[in-house]
Amino acid sequence: MHRHTHFALRHALLGASFAFLAATHAFAEPPVPRPKPAIVVDHEVRIEEVQAPAPAPAPAALPPVTNEPPGDARLTAAELVWFAYRLTWLLAMIGLGVIGLSVWQAFASRDATRRQLRAYVAVRAGLAPHLDTDWTDASVIVTNHGATPAFALDYAATLMMLDYPQMPLGEVMGAADKMFGKKSFVLAPGAELTLPLRTVLSEDEKHETEDGTHKRLVAIGEIRYLDAFKKKHVTRFCFTYGGPAIVASGQMQIADLGNAAD
Repeated sequence: MHRHTHFALRHALLGASFAFLAATHAFAEPPVPRPKPAIVVDHEVRIEEVQAPAPAPAPAALPPVTNEPPGDARLTAAELVWFAYRLTWLLAMIGLGVIGLSVWQAFASRDATRRQLRAYVAVRAGLAPHLDTDWTDASVIVTNHGATPAFALDYAATLMMLDYPQMPLGEVMGAADKMFGKKSFVLAPGAELTLPLRTVLSEDEKHETEDGTHKRLVAIGEIRYLDAFKKKHVTRFCFTYGGPAIVASGQMQIADLGNAAD
């Protein structure tokens, strides 16, 4: 009986304790709601930071605009003097080049005009030699094809036998230099001057001329004159006569050598 009494007393104390705790809980203040977890707040902040554009940086302040060049580009007084010196020489060289070109063009134009207006003396074959007479006569014709007269015209011309085909023309004209300086003609534009030529041939020389194998009859000479601008000019001529074909034609033929004009 005593055991049952202790058991009942213990249950009574436990019930009183639970009743007291229930009463205390009933009259206690309601619980305060807990704040949102920090992780939610951090997540929202990170979303806002990603979506919101970053503020643009403030523009850098530009340096004030001045008319002075930077320190590295500034020229010293010595450099300015040297630059002006080189520029002066460059302009001087350009000026001299322009002047030289103008002078050259002036002289070129003058020479072209003189070439158009000067006298041009040429020589053509005239009368062919006659081999059936005692005197063998021939002639050449000198003509001025230029626009102005030929002054102080002088000539040396001869008709003679020469070895063929060697024809030593230089020796002949060298010996003819003493013939110059004794004549002075003025040949007008388009005018002609006939130079008579004469020689005496033996019968053997006539036969050699007709054969033309080793000997030819040659009309050779030189014309010297001045043009209207006092410039000297020379015309050399050489015509041959010999061989069956040329003799049959009755005309002298221009030679391969001894013809030139300037």
